[in-house]
Amino acid sequence: MKLTLQQLLSQKITDYQKTPLERALTLLSILDIDSITHYKEELLLRNYLTKLTANSKLQFSEILMELHNLPKTLIYDLVEQLPKVSNNRYLQEIFNQLNIIIDPNYVKVETDNIEDTEIYFTDLIIFMIYEIKNHNQPKKEGEDLFFKAILEDNLQMFKAFYTNGEIDINVRNYYNESLLHLTCMQNARKIFKYLVELGLDIEDKSDEGITPLHKACEFNSKACVETIINYGVNLDITDNYGNTPLHYACFKKNKEVIKLLIDNGANIEIKNN
Repeated sequence: MKLTLQQLLSQKITDYQKTPLERALTLLSILDIDSITHYKEELLLRNYLTKLTANSKLQFSEILMELHNLPKTLIYDLVEQLPKVSNNRYLQEIFNQLNIIIDPNYVKVETDNIEDTEIYFTDLIIFMIYEIKNHNQPKKEGEDLFFKAILEDNLQMFKAFYTNGEIDINVRNYYNESLLHLTCMQNARKIFKYLVELGLDIEDKSDEGITPLHKACEFNSKACVETIINYGVNLDITDNYGNTPLHYACFKKNKEVIKLLIDNGANIEIKNN
């Protein structure tokens, strides 16, 4: 029986006779992944996994070898749950190995140029959860056209979706970001302004305290930065880690955005956490 995240978090960690990798993969096999719907829940799971695995890590080659020591019942559960194909080369090789253990005649998906790097078990499980979610997520009709409208800043197309009732403008993603965040990532200024006219909060924050202005500065979306500045927002607003939009622009070395922020009064003395 699958356990929700809350049920899992309420349990005491008792499987200390197992290796950290087996503990982590056992958790993956019993977790109801659909119970993780937002980034804040992922953070709770990360903290639990870190304790469960004692923050352990291994070289990738060692992880592949350890897979062969896992109980067969666990491997069967994982093979049934995990997709066969991944764009992540490390995960693809793990998926290959798990399937080969079950079926020596399994035709593996070829991978190349895999560096033998250290991988934390917590990160491994989180990435596996992403893969399962992406694999199981059905694509809604019209979704590609909707994102195409934002990508091209096609206001006419976007308005058509909205007036036909095909868009919920209050929708939020996994990180609790709004459509304003998304438009700032794509520098879709016309759609951004339209959403503000419809009542979306220009200083809306995600679970990490990130505003649309932070996103615009991170993605070098100069047109959106200019638009947001013209609305008279607080240029020194901080995320959960004390980072201002200027910090984001500096992290990405977006020189034009840096100049734009400073010219409009952004504080260059603020320190993050």
